[in-house]
Amino acid sequence: KPVDDTFNYYEVQPKEGFYRLNLKLGLTQEELEELNPGLKESGLKSGMVLKLPKTVTVATVLDTLSQTRTITSLKNLTRKKLALVMPYRLHRIDTDSIEEAKERIKNDPLLSAVLSFHEGVLMALDSAKQLGISVDLKVLDSRYQPSTMSSIIETYDFEDYNAVIGPVNTKNIDLLASHLKSNNVPLFVPISKPERIYSNVLQTLPDQKYMIQAMVNLVKKDTLKNRVVIIADRSQTEKVQTLKSAFPAARIIYSQLNKKTEKDGYFLYPTDLEDVFTDGHNIVFLETSNNALASSAISMLNSKLTEELQITLVTTDKNRAFDNNIDNYHLSNLNFHYPSANKPMDETLNNNYVSQYLRSHKVLPNRFVARGFDLTLDILLRLAAEEQVIDALKDDIQTEYLENKFRYKKDWFSGYTNQAFYILKHEDLQILKVK
Repeated sequence: KPVDDTFNYYEVQPKEGFYRLNLKLGLTQEELEELNPGLKESGLKSGMVLKLPKTVTVATVLDTLSQTRTITSLKNLTRKKLALVMPYRLHRIDTDSIEEAKERIKNDPLLSAVLSFHEGVLMALDSAKQLGISVDLKVLDSRYQPSTMSSIIETYDFEDYNAVIGPVNTKNIDLLASHLKSNNVPLFVPISKPERIYSNVLQTLPDQKYMIQAMVNLVKKDTLKNRVVIIADRSQTEKVQTLKSAFPAARIIYSQLNKKTEKDGYFLYPTDLEDVFTDGHNIVFLETSNNALASSAISMLNSKLTEELQITLVTTDKNRAFDNNIDNYHLSNLNFHYPSANKPMDETLNNNYVSQYLRSHKVLPNRFVARGFDLTLDILLRLAAEEQVIDALKDDIQTEYLENKFRYKKDWFSGYTNQAFYILKHEDLQILKVK
């Protein structure tokens, strides 16, 4: 059947009935039958693809965690072959000059992130070795250039590799994914999101649509009678409409226009928030990628708090706008909630490799080190858990490591996407997981 981009789709899983689908999708049996003529006569069948409204996505992220299983046994301990393809751009570094190399690492954010990720990969190989998993690792420098990626493809034969990790930019991902597809070699995209997901591509960062749905579900599960307000800049119109469809009574407040340019000015007048909130519990979605708007809106919201008027601040996308010049006291006062691919590392965690890293570096591993460790160890454990890696990618298998967790869902017409992530909150100047 042809795919209509104005709809979403869902593949019925074994033993799923209309009650289970109602929990996942928020749609009744009657609504599903209206969208899918013939369903009333045929009934639900495993593997059947259902048409859904565009605004509906699968909400399994919250209601199936208790049913997931982890990797409990390693039965395929044959030597694994991995390739790590990252933009080291070593041709730019004079390796004879230690000081110049240090300066390059300090001043080049991409190089710093890639080297940190690389260090995490090496930590994972050591950890896997302790479990009896031996690995041949091939490290290749893509230089962030499609021409270099093409040269790598022409030079190296990946046919007998168990998996490839990387690269990070869209053109290189497309080139390598297309090449590996003929031999069905899985490509794990580590620290970015590919624009096109081939059947052999695994997007390891969770998709934004799952995070939006999770936050909507979280707010809906609150049994208190809440007043919902949406504050957004003017680039967020599509997301605002998605939230409005979930909360029809919500009040929408857009940032003000710059009168001279007639473009978004990314600011609010204090009067914009007058007579907006009621005594009791108010929930505010703040959707922006602009730091000035985020900072001023959070400050204004904090000033509205009283014993009678409470505000919980949430966002579906905690980007850099929420990091700079934002008072953590304000975020804690507003009980700020947001979805995140990773959680803060537990400093009390009893992990030999984290302890070694702390002793040698005097700080905990940063998020790129943790990402490299978590992703690589997860890949190796999945490869060792089944004879075929495809069997270890089933969506009822969830794994969790230092900062990241993984549960892959196969899209019925493309590759795999990680559906596992965290919802975090600011409370008493701490960042905590929401259960």
